[in-house]
Amino acid sequence: MQIRIDADNFREARRETLIEQALQLAGEAKETGKTKTIPPLNPAERRIVHMALQDDSTIRSRSVGDGLFKKIIIYLPGTEKRRPSRRNRGKKTTQEKKPSTGNSNGSSDTGAENADTAS
Repeated sequence: MQIRIDADNFREARRETLIEQALQLAGEAKETGKTKTIPPLNPAERRIVHMALQDDSTIRSRSVGDGLFKKIIIYLPGTEKRRPSRRNRGKKTTQEKKPSTGNSNGSSDTGAENADTAS
């Protein structure tokens, strides 16, 4: 059994406030072309914001941050700065390889020079 307390209609008022804030920031992002940020929210509140913006094809929203409370960024498609994923952060994206000489040991000697001469 789950009990939900909504003192003085707080949940509905908070929902409406979040939707208004999301739509206002989306409008500002469209006008200025700059990314807008909503302060950290819990998962239920983030869902409200994302749902409010999902039907607008000219705007995108994404949760960023670690832990339970995350910020929401609102941006125009194609203007978000890409950051490396947490998994790849600090690693080089391409590995530099030295030119191969055909030898598995990496030396520049030919196989004939490395032949074992012991009899």
